Amino acid sequence: MQLETLKVFCDLADLKSFSRAAEANYLTQSAISQQIRGLEKIWKTTFFKRDTRKMVLTHSGEVFYKEAALILERYENLKRLLGKTIQTIHGDIRLATIHGVGLHEIPPYIKKMIQSYPEVNVRLKYLRDNQVYDELLKGHADLGIVSFPKTHPKIESIPFRTDELAVVTPPKHPLAKSSKVQIKQLQGVSFVAFEKGIPTRKVVDDFFAQHQINVKIAMEFDNIETLKKAIEVGAGVSILPVLAIQNEIKQKTLKVVHVAGKSLYRPLGILKLKGKAVSLAVTKFIEILLA
Repeated sequence: MQLETLKVFCDLADLKSFSRAAEANYLTQSAISQQIRGLEKIWKTTFFKRDTRKMVLTHSGEVFYKEAALILERYENLKRLLGKTIQTIHGDIRLATIHGVGLHEIPPYIKKMIQSYPEVNVRLKYLRDNQVYDELLKGHADLGIVSFPKTHPKIESIPFRTDELAVVTPPKHPLAKSSKVQIKQLQGVSFVAFEKGIPTRKVVDDFFAQHQINVKIAMEFDNIETLKKAIEVGAGVSILPVLAIQNEIKQKTLKVVHVAGKSLYRPLGILKLKGKAVSLAVTKFIEILLA
């Protein structure tokens, strides 16, 4: 029994699709089916329920999956410990992330990864917070990066970094006259907000409620780029991650104003499936993110 067969089994269990498992391993669906039947013949048991539309593991399949995943993970660790060369680290890294982080914070890490391991391809997908979790659970992503990571029984969250949040205004807005504002100065201002359901929106709403501040929601958007454009044309002010508006600060199209006496922060987390072996390329990318 070869390691490649164990990987085929784990991929089929994760992706729940012969076609997707075949694509992931550059094999035909027939070859995948033959390998699974071969495993079941060796162990004299059935690993998948075949009377349902979805690929569902039997009890034996769940036991086998758990141990096979550990074997693959140990093998990847062994290759790393034995000092495999840069040339052996190759393949795709499927990264799902929220818009602001993917556009403004991840590119330097991807650049470093490609410089260090030129045979690795990082495939970046921009999604909403809840969609990142779905991509991981469906086996469509190796890693995810979100703000305010949630506890999930099947997903591990690794602390990544913490972003400062501040008031963002157009340059000629009255609040832009100083580098700091009192919380009470936000009372009644026109405010451009993230849509409800986006974690940063909830934190900002809670911040206003805590200080009994009422703002006038002028517009709501699901991504930071559209939101910034609305601020630039004078639709209102907002509270955003400072790192996400560095270009606008340089171009002097937006102004950052800190709230006196109160700092707001947005924690980011790296997400991966619990108990699932990852490639050496993914392991190296996590190391670069955390360096």
